[in-house]
Amino acid sequence: MDALSAGQCQRVMVALALAREAPLILLDEPVTGLDLASQERILQIVAEERNVGRTVILSTHHLDEARHCDRVILLAGRVVAQGTPDEVLCPECLREAYGDRVLGDHRDHDHPHDLILVDDHGHGGH
Repeated sequence: MDALSAGQCQRVMVALALAREAPLILLDEPVTGLDLASQERILQIVAEERNVGRTVILSTHHLDEARHCDRVILLAGRVVAQGTPDEVLCPECLREAYGDRVLGDHRDHDHPHDLILVDDHGHGGH
């Protein structure tokens, strides 16, 4: 694994988790460091695993990744909100979690709830 790039190592780790066919899969930021095509493929595979009845729990700082989940828990030193992506990833909850790091709405037809965030992974500020 030493000869692999960070993205390649990430894909190998996700593949190992999926290959075990366990009923519960825990993934820590599974698309971090991956190119867009690999991110989309990993999220597609995660959805397929969920569709065959496996429970997939993942941590992420990516709102688009969280939107693919059935349930979301938004943390900011505590539980800010929990529920469906539409319930949790709303402007009000995101402002509560991110404070002044929410720069404003960035809406388009595919993602009507998107906000531009300065995400410092919870360090400083709010």
